[in-house]
Parts: sequence; C-alpha cells; structure tokens
Amino acid sequence: GRLATRRITDATFAADPQATIKGRRHSYATGDTDLAWSRVTYWRALLAAALDEAPFETVESVTISGLKEEPALDMLAGWLAARLECPVVRRTGELKVEMHRPTVSIAISRPQHGRTATLSRTGEPDQRFALARRETKDCLAEELRHLDADDIYAEALTGIERVTYE
Repeated sequence: GRLATRRITDATFAADPQATIKGRRHSYATGDTDLAWSRVTYWRALLAAALDEAPFETVESVTISGLKEEPALDMLAGWLAARLECPVVRRTGELKVEMHRPTVSIAISRPQHGRTATLSRTGEPDQRFALARRETKDCLAEELRHLDADDIYAEALTGIERVTYE
C-alpha cells in the first residue's frame, strides 16, 4: 500500500459504515478515495446545478437524511459543510437533501430503492430526474480513470467534522 499512488476503499459494506468513513479522515493520504464518495457523484452534480440558478443567495443551512448506515450521505454532508460553510445536519429518514436560502429552499429526494429523484424549489414546479443508486462496478470504473489525488474528497472528509448528527 505504501508504494501505491491510489488507494480505493468502500466503507459501504463495513461492519460500521458511518464510523469507517469518519475514520478515513484520520488515515487519509494523498491518492485515497472511497467508493461511497463515487456513489454521490450525480447527487453532487444536481446540487451544484441547482445552486447555479437564481436567486444567487448564500445557503443558510442544509439537511441531509437517509439511511443511518449510508456513508455516501456522510460524505455528501461533509462536502456541503466544507463548500457552503453553513450548518449541515445529517438525520435518519427518507432520502433527501434540503438546502435553505433566505427566499428559496431547494430539495432533492428519491425513494431509498427508487430510480427517479424529484427536484423541488420554492415557487416552481417539481422536476424529475433519473437518479438510480450507482453500482459498485460503475463507481470503481470512475475511480480507476483518475490517477491524481482527489482534493475534493479530502475536503469532504474534513467537512464531516462540521456536520451535526441527529
């Protein structure tokens, strides 16, 4: 492992996925990544695109809910906490990300085992997107295409420290 330039792990199937992903921040080395991070690639893209629309207000708070033992959501929460520098709460419940701006709330939700997500914005009609859970083989293929360090993954790991768990 010390000679490798990349170390790809998967906290999803660990005995305690949440503790495993939180522990990754203490053992992180340049070139590390986790497939839990790859599982939220499309979620990250949708959230970033939603924030690129007016009104261009600062996000005041974020709530992420889903299965307790889903480390991908912990990674997503850490990324949002690091990037948006606002309070981020992680709860157990339906699969959903809610971002609150002063005049608009944005939410993306999907049934736990569903394939279609709903994007909701205050005052606008809901939009639906294909957003199935990514399979391990697809996440692994994505990670193998990158030989460089994933600085955003490292930032997301650091951001987990700022997430409030309820």
